[in-house]
Amino acid sequence: MRKLAEYFQLSQKEQRGMLFLICILFLLFLAHIFLPIFYPKKEITLRIEHFHVAEKAEPQYEERSYVAKGPVVRKKPKTELFQFDPNTLDKAGWQRLGLSGKQAQVIINYRNKGGTFYEKEDLRKIYSLNEEKLEELLPFVQMPELKRREYKERIPTYDRKEFAKKENRILEINSSDSLAFMELRGIGPAFSKRIVRFREALGGYVKLEQLAEVYGLPDETYQNILPYLRIDTSLVKRLPINQISQNDLGKHPYVKFKRAQTIINYRKQHGAFKSMEDLRNVHSLDEEFFRKIELYLDFRLHR
Repeated sequence: MRKLAEYFQLSQKEQRGMLFLICILFLLFLAHIFLPIFYPKKEITLRIEHFHVAEKAEPQYEERSYVAKGPVVRKKPKTELFQFDPNTLDKAGWQRLGLSGKQAQVIINYRNKGGTFYEKEDLRKIYSLNEEKLEELLPFVQMPELKRREYKERIPTYDRKEFAKKENRILEINSSDSLAFMELRGIGPAFSKRIVRFREALGGYVKLEQLAEVYGLPDETYQNILPYLRIDTSLVKRLPINQISQNDLGKHPYVKFKRAQTIINYRKQHGAFKSMEDLRNVHSLDEEFFRKIELYLDFRLHR
């Protein structure tokens, strides 16, 4: 007996495992008792039955919804061909002719905006009508007593105002504003603003020929207005070449940054410029530049 008892004696690890197993069995026993209280068998059955019924029920679709599988088959509108006037037929009438609601609305919108069908072929203006439908409808188009001439009479006519032509007058280009330039024939708001803007950047025009440099101004327009232009060079703003900073000098359209840097560096090394001849000693500058800038320079040492 003693040997038998020793055979069935459990180790500490085995005892823990046995205790864990007993706890699990006890919890399952409790679940078996209390689960039917919270979830009655009848309710579970009903839910399952409801699920099966819902699964078997066929899905309900609205008329315009798409089928999940397979190609969408669109029914063509019913066609009833009859003689009609496209200028008076209402939306329902167009749909009787086999047009969709959208196609009919396009025609109604076209008419509401003042569109008129003068001839049968004018139906081709309606982009939503394909060639096949047009060929089907054209033989039935009729415009009784409303001929093309009568339709035209329905369109309101407006008296054309006679606008006075621009009469060029003599214009001083260094004192005139943009409105004054617009009085010249061929000069509109855009060119008048460009003329004034270029003048401000230069400090004033020193020659009439500089107007030809205005961006986009056609040579024909320039030649036409040239006889009506005058210039007052006393209004030109000069550049004090011996006092001006590199930044201010570089803003001038004829100088720009690199030339301004070269001129200021030369002035720092060799002193003030007394005349145009001193400036010509800056060998990196070309003759064209000297010709353009000469009349803008003030060589006075003190201002």
